[in-house]
Amino acid sequence: MSARDNPWWAPGAYTARRPALLARAALLRRMRAWFHGEGFVEVETPALQVAAGMEVHVAPFCTALQEPDGRSRALRLHSSPEFAMKKLLVAGEPRLFQFARVFRNAERSATHHPEFTLLEWYRAGAGWRDLVPDCEALLALAGPELRWNGRRVPTAAPFERLSVAAAFRDRLGLDVLAADTARLAAACRAEGLEPGGRDGWEDLFFRLFLNRIEPHLGLARPTVLHGWPARMAALARLDPDDPQTAERFEVYVGGLELANAFGELTDAAEQRRRFEAAARERRALHGDDLPLDEDFLSALEHGMPAAAGIALGFDRLAMLATGADRIEDVLWAPVAAAEDEGQGQGAGRMSEAGRFFWNELMTPDVEGAKAFYGRLFGWEGQTAPMPGPDGAEYTGFMLGGGPVGGALAPPEPGIPPHWMPYVRVEDADAAEAAAVEAGGQVCRSAFDVPQVGRIAVLQDPAGAVFAVIAPAPELLAGG
Repeated sequence: MSARDNPWWAPGAYTARRPALLARAALLRRMRAWFHGEGFVEVETPALQVAAGMEVHVAPFCTALQEPDGRSRALRLHSSPEFAMKKLLVAGEPRLFQFARVFRNAERSATHHPEFTLLEWYRAGAGWRDLVPDCEALLALAGPELRWNGRRVPTAAPFERLSVAAAFRDRLGLDVLAADTARLAAACRAEGLEPGGRDGWEDLFFRLFLNRIEPHLGLARPTVLHGWPARMAALARLDPDDPQTAERFEVYVGGLELANAFGELTDAAEQRRRFEAAARERRALHGDDLPLDEDFLSALEHGMPAAAGIALGFDRLAMLATGADRIEDVLWAPVAAAEDEGQGQGAGRMSEAGRFFWNELMTPDVEGAKAFYGRLFGWEGQTAPMPGPDGAEYTGFMLGGGPVGGALAPPEPGIPPHWMPYVRVEDADAAEAAAVEAGGQVCRSAFDVPQVGRIAVLQDPAGAVFAVIAPAPELLAGG
């Protein structure tokens, strides 16, 4: 059933979500009271900023500010209130917090939403270790335990403290801080995670981290993962006692990241260097520019006090506090998905003969693919047995409540990972014969898949492989 058939505002759907929403509201009140009791001031900063942030892989929402005199200026919706809140540190505010509405384009899954609530707070004159007791106190306000992926994780302090270096050493036997790109690529292969042809150091790091490290973090109690590699410092300063690492930590519960904290970088020249490097990488990877917030750099030059700051995903915490399976279950009014505004018409066009109907990934590492494409595009992988007697597992990739493709393990060893496009036809056998007549070849003659349709795998004269599908009525009805 699509969101158009059962919108969030339908009384039945809303009634089912209301207990979690009330729990969210109560948690918000308790957390606000805690901050006020600790001497913090609540601030509000504009969502419209020159720079949404400097994350290379985060897609911003772009707009234009029209002045009354006709001038216009390109602006973006912020992905974090960090720059503005640090300007308030420079202005003299020693302890501040904000429940900010923030925006990240091209992100929607069970744990991501294009607009969400980020709790950020800063302590002037503090280091990253001073934020850990804050996290312990705030997570305890969510209840005696948090629930995710079938696990119940107690929130009682103290949290586990684990360095990134120790996590990689204990789980993989790898000295990640000393490893170069070739060593990380070899470690990926040893774990059955085939590197991509253009993978750099960070790509390989995250391929290992997301598949082999992160799922094991915060299972018995919340984990504070600290000592991140220096090249991943972002806006954190380097650890003066170990320059290979940054003063940065993340909090994990049940394998899910909840918070990201820094001992804040105050050196304006070093921050500019990092921003410019991120902008070059963004341009090379995505072909667009990340404008620098010169006002923020001017504030750093004026002098920001030593400080520690942290961003915590409030919606995710509300999910874990209520045991919700999807982030939208704890949002009062989710952002409308594309299908809610009539994408069904496009889906109908996709069912016409001659159009691409489906894309399918064959890979021996389906879990790795779920992690990779989830991080890259926000796809949510849903695994279930395939129709038919063998009961093999099939993973469907979903985005915004609608399907975008699928993944499955190869039927026999030695088949390299590859994507297979499916083209909709009325008659798979006729398409197979037509392909041969046109100079193509048959890789696998037409066969039936129960409740899916009749499929043939073909090759064009240049050697490109594709499939044709005559969908079963059940499949079209389900779409």
